[in-house]
Amino acid sequence: MRYCAQPGCSMLVPSGRCTSHRRDQERYRPNVDIRKLYRTPRWAELRKRRQDDAPFCVECEKAGHLVVWTELDHIVPHRGDMKLFWDYENTQGLCATHHSAKTGRGL
Repeated sequence: MRYCAQPGCSMLVPSGRCTSHRRDQERYRPNVDIRKLYRTPRWAELRKRRQDDAPFCVECEKAGHLVVWTELDHIVPHRGDMKLFWDYENTQGLCATHHSAKTGRGL
């Protein structure tokens, strides 16, 4: 166990920040306004539609594996462009492994 990463906090945690400071962290992220969109009914509908149309990770499927996706990914990063953000054709389902790898490459 170690101290919370929030300066001055004495709460012991396995890593990172304690629960009270983890929540505060979200509002300081540079894309906080965009991140709110992922919690809207409109996003839930888009996600459900993609899930119904293509339930498997596109990258796993290319390799011959059927793995249900967990992350709805923007094929072309939207970078705040609302047209790209809401474009159904700009989304694909990826498993956590493939989504992390793509995100790590900055795509």
